[in-house]
Amino acid sequence: MKHGQLLKASTGALVKAKLMSADSLWERSRGLLGRQRISAEEGLLILPCSGIHTIGMSYALDVIFLDSQSVIIFLVQSLKPWRFAGPINRAQCVVEMAAGSIVQSNLAIGDQLEIKFGTEY
Repeated sequence: MKHGQLLKASTGALVKAKLMSADSLWERSRGLLGRQRISAEEGLLILPCSGIHTIGMSYALDVIFLDSQSVIIFLVQSLKPWRFAGPINRAQCVVEMAAGSIVQSNLAIGDQLEIKFGTEY
């Protein structure tokens, strides 16, 4: 699993300081299942992905759907356990975050995000 950061491209503002990547079949299938509540500075990028579920989860998530240019095309705030979101047409990846993150980061449909991975994160 790679680790990085998620930033708002227009301002460089940090959205998530600790972004984990789930890009293998096993990591995408598992997602956040079986993990304790995700912290406010963490996020999980699932790639490729156009829909998620919270079956088996015990907490709500905020969910961002991104297109191939990392532009936000759909947002879900506080998706409760045992729910589905998507599939969303044109979505290439999804970022799962702690509930409240969308409002806290002032994110909106049309915002472009920047995903940075590297050893320094």
